[in-house]
Amino acid sequence: MFFVISGFVIARVALQQDCRTFVFLRISRIYPIYWFYLGLTVGFFKFWQSHTFSTAELLPAILLVPSSSAPIVPVAWSLIYEVYFYAVVSLFIAARIELRSAYLAWAIITATIWIFDSSAFLGSVNTLEFIAGGLLSFFAGGWTDSKLLKLNCPRWIEALGDASYSIYLCHFLLIATLGRLLFSAGLTGWIITAVLSLVMANFAGLASYHWLEKPILRFARIVRNRWA
Repeated sequence: MFFVISGFVIARVALQQDCRTFVFLRISRIYPIYWFYLGLTVGFFKFWQSHTFSTAELLPAILLVPSSSAPIVPVAWSLIYEVYFYAVVSLFIAARIELRSAYLAWAIITATIWIFDSSAFLGSVNTLEFIAGGLLSFFAGGWTDSKLLKLNCPRWIEALGDASYSIYLCHFLLIATLGRLLFSAGLTGWIITAVLSLVMANFAGLASYHWLEKPILRFARIVRNRWA
């Protein structure tokens, strides 16, 4: 569902932006705060496990490209797909290809690769979900917009939604650190660990959003306006 929603949103955005703007906004949205948490994660492994990552592990992690090793930041696996999606869509925009036709062709190519090798990165079901979200946006965007406008979410849900990327990035580190601290204090019950992890991950994500992510995005808008 995550990739379907992402595909829906990106398809709408792609119709409204030129290639340079699209690429700049996607890079500034994904990478800076991710690099911050990547650095914290590298430090976490160094401090708690005396583990140092090799250049072969760090470079793909920094660039968010596929690698034979597991991502250093566990949730980065989904970001690797997102970066791939953005790269393909940016090529469509740059080439001025009609997006609905491009998405349909992309779906056929991806499905064909999946049929012959379901483990291939380029033939992933995740990509098909992203494409499905985009096609939904193209063919039923007006209808879905009218339904979404009728939704009235409580303010706290909107706040968590705004901070969702920060929460997504920080929760692994927070839960891992909290688990170690609770274990050291002799508090090993899963209920207290789960409750504290849930509460603290959301609060940490909200703090990260307001004090780190928003300033980064604000600065990116300034740079973009001067660049335009």
